[in-house]
Amino acid sequence: MVEESRKRVSANVEGAWYELLESLVVNARLRMEVGEFPKVDWRLIEVKHILKTEGDKLDESRSRFYWGKYYHIQAKSTWRGHFYQRAFETFTDGIEFFEAKIKRGQADRTNIKYLCKLYEGLAHLECEALLFDWAEANIEEAEALYDKHAAVFNRIDKFKFLVKKSSFQKKFGFFDEALEILIDLEKQVMTMLQATQTPKTVLGCKKILFKVYRDQARLFALKRDEPKASDAHRRAERILKEDLALHSNSRKNLNQSMRLESSIKIAKLQFIKGLWSSKFSWDKSIEEMMEAYHLFGEAVGDEKNYYGANCLMEIGQNYLRKRDIDSSTQYLNSGVEIYEKLFGDAHPIL
Repeated sequence: MVEESRKRVSANVEGAWYELLESLVVNARLRMEVGEFPKVDWRLIEVKHILKTEGDKLDESRSRFYWGKYYHIQAKSTWRGHFYQRAFETFTDGIEFFEAKIKRGQADRTNIKYLCKLYEGLAHLECEALLFDWAEANIEEAEALYDKHAAVFNRIDKFKFLVKKSSFQKKFGFFDEALEILIDLEKQVMTMLQATQTPKTVLGCKKILFKVYRDQARLFALKRDEPKASDAHRRAERILKEDLALHSNSRKNLNQSMRLESSIKIAKLQFIKGLWSSKFSWDKSIEEMMEAYHLFGEAVGDEKNYYGANCLMEIGQNYLRKRDIDSSTQYLNSGVEIYEKLFGDAHPIL
């Protein structure tokens, strides 16, 4: 798709620059989802180059949209790739970019939306670094923006933020508060579903419900309530496989990439189940992680992939908890070998 878009640009086809930007962004996002972080950088370097050198050929509002995509995906990718300082710099650069736009009177949906997303992402990164005061300040900044500019957002936008707010409460250790947000949000979304038949709104609500049930499962597990954790997981899995994956598979445009993304999401949900299953049984967690490992291999087409390595590392840790040193060493070494193959032995993850 990227190469076809480049040919259309060379032929001076109308709208080709936007097609190329979109194909590069979609490809970068997909590479991030499968853990191919160096390839994300290659795509986004080209996006940034186009935005800087061909800006006079682009509509200003659409240019800002792609700047938002650039900053958001670049920051998330470098963060997931464990380049935390670089991710921090990208988040802060993006925040400065969009704050400057808003100060110049361009307080439209695109600028405010990406400013909020960047504040949220920065807060998540700061949680990873245990900078909880900074993280709390930035999530409050994002919430203040949602409230101040409520007119440019819809209910689905606010629902997405509440899912993230619950995640922050979990990271801070406030499990009951996090669960309360999700249970209340579930009621709001179900009420909205009953009141509307608009396909776009229904799909948006289903996506929120998937995240609500996914995160409820983790919280119930942290509270050591296995029946409720399992029930929430089944609900999330049903929505993902019966509603969201089917929607992606039926899309005519970007069909192959969307099918891959759906497969990755199914594998990630299984990986999350493997994580919280360790709260109840290390053997069960190992079993769930092995299934996730194979799902990632099927989705990516190669078992030596980033998320497959994560599965092996978690399995190794579970064997270590069981005091099975030989099995633990075997899985941990296999995971490290994949990381070295993908990123080299000097990567921060090692």
